[in-house]
Amino acid sequence: MSRIYCRLALLAGCLISLTNAASANDSTGYVATGGVTYLKNPNVRMASEDLYISQERIHVRYEFVNDAPQSVSETVLFPMPVIDYAETRDGDFADTAGLVESFKVMVNGQSIKPTLHARGFWKEKDITTALTQCGFSDREIVFPYFNDEPDNQWRHRVDTCFEKMLQQGIISETEESDERHVWASQIIYSWPQTFPSKKTLIVEHQYQPLVGGSVAGIARGNSEYARDLQRAYCFNKTFWQKMVQGSKTYPAYTTLGYVLTTGANWAKPIGRFKLTIDKPKNSLMSLCWDASLKKVSETRFEAIKTNFKPTRDIDIIFAVAADPL
Repeated sequence: MSRIYCRLALLAGCLISLTNAASANDSTGYVATGGVTYLKNPNVRMASEDLYISQERIHVRYEFVNDAPQSVSETVLFPMPVIDYAETRDGDFADTAGLVESFKVMVNGQSIKPTLHARGFWKEKDITTALTQCGFSDREIVFPYFNDEPDNQWRHRVDTCFEKMLQQGIISETEESDERHVWASQIIYSWPQTFPSKKTLIVEHQYQPLVGGSVAGIARGNSEYARDLQRAYCFNKTFWQKMVQGSKTYPAYTTLGYVLTTGANWAKPIGRFKLTIDKPKNSLMSLCWDASLKKVSETRFEAIKTNFKPTRDIDIIFAVAADPL
């Protein structure tokens, strides 16, 4: 299951961009060869955030206010969720190229083009530099499960690179050879941004999320598989009753994630936060959220919070009902 910031003075060679077109709150910090470091911005606060989530589209609108007596220049980063392809290879994903091609940024109504950064991880260790030195392109780092090479050629390249990493002490162990050929990856967008003093800056993002899923369905019972899903998505009593006792069957599910916790990197908590989720018709939905999330229509849910400091990311599961025979 998918679980989908920089100061202007950057050291040369720190940025890695995708030349070919292949979720999260804005923050500031820097991208270095050892990984991504997130910094807390002491001057700029997020006055409001409106977050809309559906399987087809994610749209975010922020209002930032710089309380400093002078303008502040930062490089803003927008991290997508880390995707562990080793755990999701039995699942199904939406159009991965569509995620990159659909990503748009607007600042005060003007479109800008962000830079893309590709990161690769093995057992939570950043191996981006090693993969790059082995000749893997940014696209291959981001989408190791969707390469265009013949299988035996791809395996040879990966095995050779992993042996180098073992010899150099970059990694200490690997699984069986078959497990090497996919790794966790992440896309991070960045762009330089000036926040004018005592003024509101409106930033908007829109993109097609990377949706994971499985045709295996959700186990009806107390299996370890079901318990793992319950912990990840906080199934409540109503969800389980409909799954187990309802007249409908739910043979498949889809999931998506949104990185929310980086919204705590600004000067103050988010002044006003609104979450809107549209679920597919004829489906069940579950996520870890509190009672502020209310159903406002057959498919739409909304939550509003003030002085909000997010402490966990958003992970949503949709159990899809079977079509009637």
